[in-house]
Amino acid sequence: MFSDVRTTDLFVGESLIPAIIPVLRELGIEEKVKAFSVYKPGATVWVHPDLMAEASFAGGMNTLPTYAYNTNRRHFDALLLQTAREAGVPIVEMRAGIQVQNGKVALSDETLSACRAYFNGQPDFFIDASGRKRIFSNAMKLPERKGERMDTALFAHVKELEFSANYGDIHMHLATRGWCWRIPLPDRTSVGIVINRETLANYGTSSEEQFDRYIQEDPKISPFFKNVERISAVQKYSNYQLQSQRITGKNWALVGDAAGFLDPVFSSGLYFSMKYASELAATFDSSSGSTLRSYEKRWHREIASWRKMIEIWYNGRLFTNFKMGNDRLSTFLGKRIGKHAIRHFTAIFTGEAVLNRYSMWLLRFMTGPLLNFMYFFRMHRYKVKDLEL
Repeated sequence: MFSDVRTTDLFVGESLIPAIIPVLRELGIEEKVKAFSVYKPGATVWVHPDLMAEASFAGGMNTLPTYAYNTNRRHFDALLLQTAREAGVPIVEMRAGIQVQNGKVALSDETLSACRAYFNGQPDFFIDASGRKRIFSNAMKLPERKGERMDTALFAHVKELEFSANYGDIHMHLATRGWCWRIPLPDRTSVGIVINRETLANYGTSSEEQFDRYIQEDPKISPFFKNVERISAVQKYSNYQLQSQRITGKNWALVGDAAGFLDPVFSSGLYFSMKYASELAATFDSSSGSTLRSYEKRWHREIASWRKMIEIWYNGRLFTNFKMGNDRLSTFLGKRIGKHAIRHFTAIFTGEAVLNRYSMWLLRFMTGPLLNFMYFFRMHRYKVKDLEL
Protein backbone atom coordinates (compact mmCIF):
# COMPACT_ATOMS: atom_id res chain seq x y z
CA MET A 1 0.00 0.00 0.00
CA PHE A 2 1.26 3.47 -0.89
CA SER A 3 0.44 6.09 1.73
CA ASP A 4 1.11 9.79 1.32
CA VAL A 5 2.54 10.79 4.69
CA ARG A 6 1.06 14.30 4.66
CA THR A 7 -1.84 14.65 7.08
CA THR A 8 -4.37 17.21 8.24
CA ASP A 9 -6.22 17.69 11.51
CA LEU A 10 -9.55 18.18 9.74
CA PHE A 11 -11.49 15.60 7.80
CA VAL A 12 -15.02 15.39 6.47
CA GLY A 13 -16.52 12.22 7.92
CA GLU A 14 -16.27 12.60 11.70
CA SER A 15 -19.80 11.33 12.33
CA LEU A 16 -20.42 7.66 11.59
CA ILE A 17 -23.66 5.73 10.99
CA PRO A 18 -24.71 2.35 12.42
CA ALA A 19 -24.09 0.53 9.13
CA ILE A 20 -20.33 0.98 9.62
CA ILE A 21 -20.24 -0.83 12.97
CA PRO A 22 -20.22 -4.36 11.43
CA VAL A 23 -17.18 -3.34 9.36
CA LEU A 24 -15.36 -2.07 12.48
CA ARG A 25 -16.15 -5.35 14.21
CA GLU A 26 -14.91 -7.36 11.23
CA LEU A 27 -11.60 -5.50 11.49
CA GLY A 28 -11.55 -5.99 15.26
CA ILE A 29 -11.19 -2.27 16.01
CA GLU A 30 -14.54 -1.15 17.41
CA GLU A 31 -13.35 -0.96 21.02
CA LYS A 32 -10.31 1.07 19.99
CA VAL A 33 -12.51 3.47 18.00
CA LYS A 34 -14.86 3.77 20.98
CA ALA A 35 -11.94 4.87 23.19
CA PHE A 36 -11.38 8.12 21.25
CA SER A 37 -14.96 8.79 20.15
CA VAL A 38 -18.31 10.05 21.43
CA TYR A 39 -21.19 7.56 21.53
CA LYS A 40 -23.81 8.55 18.94
CA PRO A 41 -27.38 7.28 19.57
CA GLY A 42 -29.13 9.21 16.80
CA ALA A 43 -29.55 12.42 14.87
CA THR A 44 -31.37 15.67 15.66
CA VAL A 45 -32.53 18.00 12.90
CA TRP A 46 -33.46 21.57 13.79
CA VAL A 47 -36.01 22.84 11.28
CA HIS A 48 -36.16 26.04 13.29
CA PRO A 49 -34.49 27.07 16.57
CA ASP A 50 -37.64 26.01 18.44
CA LEU A 51 -38.64 22.98 16.32
CA MET A 52 -36.54 19.84 16.12
CA ALA A 53 -36.96 16.35 14.70
CA GLU A 54 -35.36 13.61 16.80
CA ALA A 55 -34.35 10.31 15.22
CA SER A 56 -33.07 7.60 17.54
CA PHE A 57 -31.20 4.83 15.74
CA ALA A 58 -33.15 2.41 17.95
CA GLY A 59 -36.26 3.38 15.98
CA GLY A 60 -35.20 1.45 12.87
CA MET A 61 -35.57 -2.23 12.04
CA ASN A 62 -32.89 -3.29 14.55
CA THR A 63 -30.97 -5.54 12.18
CA LEU A 64 -27.96 -3.30 12.81
CA PRO A 65 -26.45 -1.92 16.02
CA THR A 66 -28.56 0.97 17.29
CA TYR A 67 -25.65 3.36 17.71
CA ALA A 68 -22.58 4.75 15.99
CA TYR A 69 -19.75 7.09 16.98
CA ASN A 70 -18.58 10.66 16.42
CA THR A 71 -14.88 10.16 16.03
CA ASN A 72 -11.55 11.92 15.87
CA ARG A 73 -10.62 11.26 12.25
CA ARG A 74 -6.90 11.72 12.74
CA HIS A 75 -6.92 8.96 15.35
CA PHE A 76 -9.31 6.87 13.26
CA ASP A 77 -7.19 7.00 10.11
CA ALA A 78 -4.01 6.29 12.08
CA LEU A 79 -5.73 3.26 13.61
CA LEU A 80 -6.67 1.91 10.17
CA LEU A 81 -3.08 2.30 9.00
CA GLN A 82 -1.74 0.56 12.10
CA THR A 83 -4.27 -2.26 11.71
CA ALA A 84 -3.08 -2.78 8.13
CA ARG A 85 0.54 -2.95 9.32
CA GLU A 86 -0.35 -5.47 12.00
CA ALA A 87 -2.09 -7.59 9.36
CA GLY A 88 1.17 -7.74 7.41
CA VAL A 89 0.42 -5.15 4.73
CA PRO A 90 3.66 -3.57 3.43
CA ILE A 91 3.25 0.22 3.50
CA VAL A 92 5.40 2.48 1.34
CA GLU A 93 5.25 6.06 2.59
CA MET A 94 5.31 7.89 -0.71
CA ARG A 95 2.94 9.01 -3.42
CA ALA A 96 2.83 6.36 -6.12
CA GLY A 97 3.57 7.41 -9.65
CA ILE A 98 1.44 5.67 -12.24
CA GLN A 99 1.21 5.44 -15.99
CA VAL A 100 -1.73 4.32 -18.12
CA GLN A 101 -1.62 2.55 -21.45
CA ASN A 102 -4.53 0.92 -23.29
CA GLY A 103 -6.74 1.17 -20.23
CA LYS A 104 -4.27 -0.60 -17.94
CA VAL A 105 -2.50 0.92 -14.95
CA ALA A 106 1.19 0.42 -14.18
CA LEU A 107 3.67 1.92 -11.73
CA SER A 108 6.15 4.43 -13.05
CA ASP A 109 9.77 3.25 -13.28
CA GLU A 110 10.76 5.50 -10.37
CA THR A 111 8.02 4.15 -8.09
CA LEU A 112 8.69 0.55 -9.10
CA SER A 113 12.36 1.02 -8.30
CA ALA A 114 11.51 2.43 -4.85
CA CYS A 115 9.51 -0.67 -3.92
CA ARG A 116 11.49 -3.35 -5.74
CA ALA A 117 11.60 -5.42 -2.54
CA TYR A 118 7.86 -6.02 -2.76
CA PHE A 119 7.32 -6.72 -6.46
CA ASN A 120 8.87 -8.90 -9.12
CA GLY A 121 7.83 -6.73 -12.02
CA GLN A 122 4.55 -4.82 -12.22
CA PRO A 123 1.74 -5.61 -9.72
CA ASP A 124 -1.23 -7.54 -11.11
CA PHE A 125 -3.94 -5.20 -9.84
CA PHE A 126 -4.30 -1.62 -8.62
CA ILE A 127 -6.85 0.04 -6.33
CA ASP A 128 -7.28 3.80 -6.22
CA ALA A 129 -8.18 4.94 -2.70
CA SER A 130 -6.73 8.42 -3.19
CA GLY A 131 -9.92 10.25 -2.24
CA ARG A 132 -10.67 13.56 -3.92
CA LYS A 133 -7.32 13.41 -5.74
CA ARG A 134 -9.01 10.79 -8.00
CA ILE A 135 -5.68 9.74 -9.46
CA PHE A 136 -6.92 7.00 -11.83
CA SER A 137 -9.98 8.93 -12.96
CA ASN A 138 -7.92 11.96 -13.87
CA ALA A 139 -5.17 9.94 -15.56
CA MET A 140 -7.65 7.96 -17.68
CA LYS A 141 -10.18 10.77 -18.08
CA LEU A 142 -12.95 8.46 -16.93
CA PRO A 143 -16.53 9.61 -17.53
CA GLU A 144 -18.01 11.29 -14.48
CA ARG A 145 -21.33 12.52 -13.17
CA LYS A 146 -21.47 15.88 -11.45
CA GLY A 147 -24.16 16.72 -8.93
CA GLU A 148 -26.67 19.45 -9.56
CA ARG A 149 -25.59 21.48 -6.55
CA MET A 150 -22.55 23.73 -6.58
CA ASP A 151 -22.30 24.28 -2.83
CA THR A 152 -19.32 25.11 -0.68
CA ALA A 153 -18.69 23.35 2.62
CA LEU A 154 -16.66 25.12 5.31
CA PHE A 155 -15.88 23.34 8.55
CA ALA A 156 -13.72 23.76 11.61
CA HIS A 157 -13.37 22.74 15.24
CA VAL A 158 -14.58 25.01 18.03
CA LYS A 159 -14.31 24.85 21.81
CA GLU A 160 -16.80 22.38 23.22
CA LEU A 161 -20.34 23.69 22.79
CA GLU A 162 -23.28 23.07 25.08
CA PHE A 163 -26.05 20.88 23.68
CA SER A 164 -29.46 21.68 25.13
CA ALA A 165 -30.76 18.26 24.08
CA ASN A 166 -29.59 14.91 22.77
CA TYR A 167 -25.88 15.11 23.44
CA GLY A 168 -24.06 12.57 21.27
CA ASP A 169 -26.37 13.04 18.31
CA ILE A 170 -25.18 14.82 15.23
CA HIS A 171 -27.20 18.05 15.15
CA MET A 172 -28.14 19.48 11.75
CA HIS A 173 -29.69 22.92 11.43
CA LEU A 174 -31.60 24.52 8.58
CA ALA A 175 -30.26 28.03 8.11
CA THR A 176 -31.83 30.94 6.30
CA ARG A 177 -29.79 29.76 3.34
CA GLY A 178 -28.08 26.38 3.43
CA TRP A 179 -27.56 24.30 6.57
CA CYS A 180 -24.98 23.54 9.21
CA TRP A 181 -23.90 20.68 11.46
CA ARG A 182 -22.67 20.36 15.03
CA ILE A 183 -20.89 17.14 15.96
CA PRO A 184 -19.80 16.56 19.57
CA LEU A 185 -16.26 15.21 19.74
CA PRO A 186 -14.03 14.56 22.75
CA ASP A 187 -13.04 18.01 24.14
CA ARG A 188 -14.35 19.96 21.12
CA THR A 189 -17.21 20.34 18.65
CA SER A 190 -17.01 19.99 14.88
CA VAL A 191 -19.01 22.66 13.06
CA GLY A 192 -19.66 22.79 9.34
CA ILE A 193 -21.71 24.97 7.05
CA VAL A 194 -22.99 24.09 3.58
CA ILE A 195 -24.16 26.95 1.41
CA ASN A 196 -24.11 28.10 -2.19
CA ARG A 197 -21.08 30.13 -3.15
CA GLU A 198 -23.00 33.26 -4.12
CA THR A 199 -24.58 33.60 -0.68
CA LEU A 200 -21.33 32.73 1.06
CA ALA A 201 -19.55 35.58 -0.72
CA ASN A 202 -21.71 38.03 1.25
CA TYR A 203 -19.97 36.99 4.47
CA GLY A 204 -16.43 38.01 3.57
CA THR A 205 -13.49 37.08 1.39
CA SER A 206 -11.52 34.48 3.37
CA SER A 207 -12.82 31.09 4.50
CA GLU A 208 -12.21 32.03 8.13
CA GLU A 209 -14.16 35.29 7.89
CA GLN A 210 -17.03 33.61 6.03
CA PHE A 211 -17.27 30.78 8.57
CA ASP A 212 -17.08 33.01 11.64
CA ARG A 213 -19.59 35.57 10.39
CA TYR A 214 -22.06 33.03 9.02
CA ILE A 215 -22.55 31.11 12.27
CA GLN A 216 -22.85 34.37 14.21
CA GLU A 217 -25.11 36.27 11.82
CA ASP A 218 -27.58 33.78 10.33
CA PRO A 219 -30.70 34.23 12.50
CA LYS A 220 -31.73 30.55 12.41
CA ILE A 221 -28.42 29.15 13.64
CA SER A 222 -26.78 31.99 15.59
CA PRO A 223 -28.66 31.11 18.84
CA PHE A 224 -26.64 27.87 18.95
CA PHE A 225 -23.27 29.61 18.66
CA LYS A 226 -23.20 32.14 21.47
CA ASN A 227 -19.66 32.82 22.69
CA VAL A 228 -18.26 30.32 20.22
CA GLU A 229 -14.46 30.12 19.93
CA ARG A 230 -12.88 28.54 16.88
CA ILE A 231 -9.74 26.50 17.71
CA SER A 232 -8.69 25.33 14.25
CA ALA A 233 -8.21 26.59 10.74
CA VAL A 234 -11.19 26.40 8.39
CA GLN A 235 -11.24 23.64 5.79
CA LYS A 236 -13.01 24.29 2.49
CA TYR A 237 -14.54 21.92 -0.05
CA SER A 238 -16.27 23.11 -3.21
CA ASN A 239 -18.22 21.31 -5.94
CA TYR A 240 -17.79 18.00 -4.13
CA GLN A 241 -20.77 16.16 -5.67
CA LEU A 242 -18.92 14.01 -8.19
CA GLN A 243 -18.93 10.32 -9.05
CA SER A 244 -17.20 8.20 -11.66
CA GLN A 245 -19.38 6.40 -14.17
CA ARG A 246 -16.86 3.53 -14.28
CA ILE A 247 -15.20 2.22 -11.13
CA THR A 248 -13.51 -0.94 -12.44
CA GLY A 249 -11.31 -1.73 -15.44
CA LYS A 250 -8.80 -4.17 -16.88
CA ASN A 251 -6.50 -4.25 -13.87
CA TRP A 252 -7.85 -1.56 -11.60
CA ALA A 253 -10.73 -0.48 -9.39
CA LEU A 254 -11.80 2.66 -7.54
CA VAL A 255 -12.99 2.78 -3.93
CA GLY A 256 -14.07 5.48 -1.49
CA ASP A 257 -14.07 9.13 -2.56
CA ALA A 258 -11.88 8.19 -5.53
CA ALA A 259 -15.00 6.48 -6.90
CA GLY A 260 -17.40 9.21 -5.86
CA PHE A 261 -18.67 11.47 -3.09
CA LEU A 262 -22.19 12.81 -2.87
CA ASP A 263 -22.71 15.08 0.13
CA PRO A 264 -21.79 15.37 3.82
CA VAL A 265 -25.41 15.56 4.94
CA PHE A 266 -26.14 11.94 5.97
CA SER A 267 -22.63 10.97 7.16
CA SER A 268 -22.50 8.21 4.58
CA GLY A 269 -19.04 8.84 3.14
CA LEU A 270 -16.85 6.80 5.48
CA TYR A 271 -19.41 3.99 5.69
CA PHE A 272 -19.64 3.85 1.92
CA SER A 273 -15.85 3.78 1.55
CA MET A 274 -15.29 1.02 4.09
CA LYS A 275 -18.24 -1.13 3.08
CA TYR A 276 -17.23 -1.21 -0.55
CA ALA A 277 -13.54 -1.64 0.29
CA SER A 278 -14.66 -4.82 2.07
CA GLU A 279 -16.79 -5.85 -0.91
CA LEU A 280 -13.94 -5.16 -3.31
CA ALA A 281 -11.63 -7.33 -1.21
CA ALA A 282 -14.17 -10.15 -1.48
CA THR A 283 -13.83 -10.16 -5.27
CA PHE A 284 -10.32 -11.60 -4.86
CA ASP A 285 -11.71 -14.56 -2.89
CA SER A 286 -12.95 -17.15 -5.40
CA SER A 287 -15.23 -18.72 -2.79
CA SER A 288 -17.19 -15.47 -2.26
CA GLY A 289 -18.96 -15.54 -5.62
CA SER A 290 -18.32 -11.80 -5.91
CA THR A 291 -16.88 -10.27 -9.07
CA LEU A 292 -15.70 -6.85 -10.13
CA ARG A 293 -18.82 -6.56 -12.24
CA SER A 294 -21.13 -7.32 -9.28
CA TYR A 295 -19.10 -4.93 -7.07
CA GLU A 296 -19.63 -2.11 -9.56
CA LYS A 297 -23.32 -2.91 -10.00
CA ARG A 298 -24.01 -2.87 -6.24
CA TRP A 299 -22.01 0.35 -5.84
CA HIS A 300 -24.04 2.18 -8.50
CA ARG A 301 -27.33 0.90 -7.09
CA GLU A 302 -26.58 2.05 -3.56
CA ILE A 303 -25.18 5.43 -4.53
CA ALA A 304 -28.39 6.06 -6.51
CA SER A 305 -30.40 5.51 -3.30
CA TRP A 306 -28.23 7.92 -1.32
CA ARG A 307 -28.52 10.44 -4.15
CA LYS A 308 -32.33 10.31 -3.86
CA MET A 309 -32.15 10.85 -0.11
CA ILE A 310 -29.87 13.84 -0.59
CA GLU A 311 -32.26 15.26 -3.18
CA ILE A 312 -35.22 15.29 -0.76
CA TRP A 313 -33.06 16.94 1.90
CA TYR A 314 -32.29 19.90 -0.33
CA ASN A 315 -35.60 20.23 -2.19
CA GLY A 316 -37.56 20.81 1.04
CA ARG A 317 -39.79 17.74 0.78
CA LEU A 318 -38.32 15.91 3.78
CA PHE A 319 -38.92 18.88 6.09
CA THR A 320 -42.36 19.57 4.64
CA ASN A 321 -43.28 15.95 5.28
CA PHE A 322 -42.02 16.26 8.86
CA LYS A 323 -44.04 19.42 9.57
CA MET A 324 -47.16 17.94 8.00
CA GLY A 325 -46.76 14.70 9.95
CA ASN A 326 -46.02 16.57 13.16
CA ASP A 327 -49.43 18.25 12.90
CA ARG A 328 -51.15 14.84 12.75
CA LEU A 329 -49.26 12.80 15.32
CA SER A 330 -52.12 13.11 17.81
CA THR A 331 -54.70 11.58 15.42
CA PHE A 332 -55.38 7.83 15.18
CA LEU A 333 -54.28 7.63 11.55
CA GLY A 334 -51.32 9.89 12.15
CA LYS A 335 -50.04 7.68 14.97
CA ARG A 336 -50.29 4.52 12.84
CA ILE A 337 -48.78 5.93 9.66
CA GLY A 338 -46.22 8.00 11.55
CA LYS A 339 -44.87 5.03 13.48
CA HIS A 340 -44.56 2.96 10.30
CA ALA A 341 -42.90 5.77 8.34
CA ILE A 342 -40.46 6.65 11.13
CA ARG A 343 -39.34 3.02 11.34
CA HIS A 344 -38.56 2.83 7.64
CA PHE A 345 -37.12 6.35 7.33
CA THR A 346 -34.80 5.76 10.30
CA ALA A 347 -33.68 2.45 8.82
CA ILE A 348 -32.87 4.16 5.52
CA PHE A 349 -30.78 6.94 7.06
CA THR A 350 -28.79 4.53 9.24
CA GLY A 351 -27.83 2.59 6.12
CA GLU A 352 -29.93 -0.37 7.25
CA ALA A 353 -32.64 -0.16 4.57
CA VAL A 354 -30.98 1.96 1.91
CA LEU A 355 -31.31 -0.99 -0.51
CA ASN A 356 -34.75 -2.05 0.73
CA ARG A 357 -37.10 -1.49 -2.21
CA TYR A 358 -40.22 -0.98 -0.09
CA SER A 359 -38.53 1.44 2.32
CA MET A 360 -37.18 3.54 -0.53
CA TRP A 361 -40.56 3.48 -2.29
CA LEU A 362 -42.27 4.65 0.91
CA LEU A 363 -39.80 7.52 1.26
CA ARG A 364 -40.36 8.61 -2.34
CA PHE A 365 -44.16 8.25 -2.06
CA MET A 366 -44.57 10.15 1.22
CA THR A 367 -42.29 13.01 0.17
CA GLY A 368 -43.68 13.12 -3.37
CA PRO A 369 -47.19 12.10 -4.54
CA LEU A 370 -48.72 11.96 -1.04
CA LEU A 371 -47.38 15.40 -0.13
CA ASN A 372 -48.66 16.86 -3.41
CA PHE A 373 -52.07 15.20 -3.02
CA MET A 374 -52.58 16.50 0.50
CA TYR A 375 -51.53 20.02 -0.46
CA PHE A 376 -53.86 20.04 -3.48
CA PHE A 377 -56.83 19.09 -1.29
CA ARG A 378 -55.77 21.56 1.41
CA MET A 379 -54.94 18.85 3.93
CA HIS A 380 -51.77 20.73 4.83
CA ARG A 381 -50.71 24.34 4.33
CA TYR A 382 -46.95 24.01 3.82
CA LYS A 383 -45.23 25.03 0.60
CA VAL A 384 -42.26 22.86 -0.29
CA LYS A 385 -40.48 25.89 -1.73
CA ASP A 386 -40.42 27.55 1.70
CA LEU A 387 -38.21 24.80 3.12
CA GLU A 388 -35.95 24.38 0.11
CA LEU A 389 -32.25 24.76 0.88
